[in-house]
Amino acid sequence: MRLLKYIIFASSMFVYSYGGCIDLLSISYDEAIKRAKKENKIIFFQLYSSDCAECNNVAKRRLESEELDELFEQVIAVRIDPTSKNAKLITNKYRIKPEAPSSLIVDKEGNFISAMLYRTTSNSDEYFKMTALAINRKNNPPLKQMETKYSKGDYTINFLEIFIEKLSKYRFETEKLLDEYAEKLTIAQAMSPEKLLFLIKHSSIIESRVDKVIQLTPADIFDSIFLSLDYEERVKINRRKIHESKQLAIRNQDQPYMRKVAGFTRSAYSDTKDPHKYYNREMLDFYKEVNDSLQYVKLAIRHYRQYYKDLNLDSISQVELSKTVDRNGKKVKSPRFYTVGNKINEMAWKVYELTKDTPHLQSALKWSKATLAYKYAPYTDTYAHILYELGNHQEAIQWQQMAISQTRMLSPEKRQKLEEALRKMENGDLD
Repeated sequence: MRLLKYIIFASSMFVYSYGGCIDLLSISYDEAIKRAKKENKIIFFQLYSSDCAECNNVAKRRLESEELDELFEQVIAVRIDPTSKNAKLITNKYRIKPEAPSSLIVDKEGNFISAMLYRTTSNSDEYFKMTALAINRKNNPPLKQMETKYSKGDYTINFLEIFIEKLSKYRFETEKLLDEYAEKLTIAQAMSPEKLLFLIKHSSIIESRVDKVIQLTPADIFDSIFLSLDYEERVKINRRKIHESKQLAIRNQDQPYMRKVAGFTRSAYSDTKDPHKYYNREMLDFYKEVNDSLQYVKLAIRHYRQYYKDLNLDSISQVELSKTVDRNGKKVKSPRFYTVGNKINEMAWKVYELTKDTPHLQSALKWSKATLAYKYAPYTDTYAHILYELGNHQEAIQWQQMAISQTRMLSPEKRQKLEEALRKMENGDLD
């Protein structure tokens, strides 16, 4: 495959209040619009993630800012739970991918005015700036005219290009628009350098209509256009395509399609020592997300044997532990540099979560033991949990106590989780 190198009931209403500052109402989209029109306010929708509790907690903590409390007097703040009808309505209406937490601000008519998509932040300043911007532009929504023109169906190919570019700027979903765009192109237009470059830069789904148009391009023409982009942009395009396609495979639980995505990934890393490692990583991510325990465990065991079994983690851990990142002029160590340790710990923890099979758990215990060289609380926590599951309760308690002593780099919330796990181990009721 070619590379692109708030719910209202009759008697009650639910309110979520964090830090004594901002109330997130759990009401319907229509009720939010009705209130916004009545009170002449904008609406702040906080969309929560179904599989990232930490992301949701970060979003909650940011509401503790007193500056936000004052600003939100002009806002109706609404909580959107991931499995609700509200979530489906909003993600479809505003072209938002459903798998990650997002913040969306609209005016009283429902027009988009500001957003922070697919992430949360503990920095309240970012939410302050986003909300302040939305208040300032509430009488002039940035996409209103273009959305109106598109809904009327009276537009050209050039208009679609501009509309897609504008939506991409805010990180909204554009794949359906891209398919429509590709369908309107003549063969001659599709092969023109300008149109092909546009398709390459915006295509994000493997085997989409746009991707198939790109695949029809003669190799020499494609290469000349793709390689005209700088290296960082080519990498960004490939990574986006892999991520978006993998999320599609996960949502549909489509293993054959995921194998194609993994194959694309392997090709993208063709210039590395072992490209197949990246194929395995993508398939492991897929099996993990769709909870296919049998396939995950089988591949994880094979992957560990092939790529990690013979590594000297004592020396590797020293190298990764010594890496730093510059934060406000200070050199700070960060677990994000524990590349090898993180991969091994992830596999060991997932095997613990997915299976009760003793031989498999013993394999995971061996992997986890290797990561103890890092003296990093999450790795030690994994080791203690696997020991407990294997029936070694007293040893597990000792290692969990060790994990708690290693929490210097962890947030108070994460330390609390470790302490709660220890209490359950000591009481004999760890799930």
